[in-house]
This record gives sequence, C-alpha cells and structure tokens, in this order.
Amino acid sequence: PGDTPPGPTNAVPAPRSAGQLAKALRAYARREGLAEIRVRHWVAYMALAGALERAAGGAAEASVFTVRGGVALELRRGGRARATRDIDLTYAGPPMDRVAVLEEALRAPYE
Repeated sequence: PGDTPPGPTNAVPAPRSAGQLAKALRAYARREGLAEIRVRHWVAYMALAGALERAAGGAAEASVFTVRGGVALELRRGGRARATRDIDLTYAGPPMDRVAVLEEALRAPYE
C-alpha cells in the first residue's frame, strides 16, 4: 500500500463533480495510509502531464515537455519517493513557441 499512484491497473470510474473527486481522493489516501494532500498532488501532476502529452498530439515519446525532479520520482515510485510541492519541466521544442505550446495544452479540457 502507498507505493504507487493510482494508474490504469487500479483505476476507478471518473468522478462527476469536484466533491466526488475529493471524496475518492480522501478514501484512497485513507485506505493506502497516505497524506491526502500527497494524493491530491499526484492527481494534479498527472492531469498536467496529460495536458502536456496532448500538446504533442497524444504521443508521449514526441512530447516537447518532460517532467523531471521530485514529481517524476513520485510518479514512478509513489509513496517511496520524497514528497515535493513543485513541478520541474524541461522543454525541447522551438524556443519561441514554448509559452504558446504550454498555453494551448492547458486550454483544452482534460478528458
């Protein structure tokens, strides 16, 4: 318990509201013996990573953004990694486009 963030193999149905999401995160944190804020951060990091992947046309290997640092470790190692409150990203696309690419990625609704 507490070793990996929720993923495709242990996914639950999408909540229909922010209240349902908060309840599901609280239940998961309690069940896994994790701090609720840590689980909330995982979900936020995964949502941002999904948005950045969409900016690459859905192909993670073609993404111009890479998640680095503590968040990358947390998403790989779950509760066994040092908790972090920030996200480190690298950008490997055209220098003049980075803000436009990021804004476009964040503008689209998350599915």
